[in-house]
Amino acid sequence: MDRGQADAASVSEVLSDFDLLEPKHELRLVQDALRLSAHVIDREVGQWRWQLLGRLPTRASPLVQAFAEDLRQAGDRLDGIVDRR
Repeated sequence: MDRGQADAASVSEVLSDFDLLEPKHELRLVQDALRLSAHVIDREVGQWRWQLLGRLPTRASPLVQAFAEDLRQAGDRLDGIVDRR
């Protein structure tokens, strides 16, 4: 998916992309967090990062913990790449 497509992708499209990946526990945790957040993100796309952080398990694998830490540290730089509709 190129940058223009990513900006226009809906949460349901991103979730369907997860189904194309090899099923791994860590990916399933991120997919589940995104699925649980979809109703909020569809209304307010700028909340995506906070929704994921709030829904990822705190005692997850080191890989998921590292992903969550990357989300925290990236701050507003990540919010700028998401179309704010």
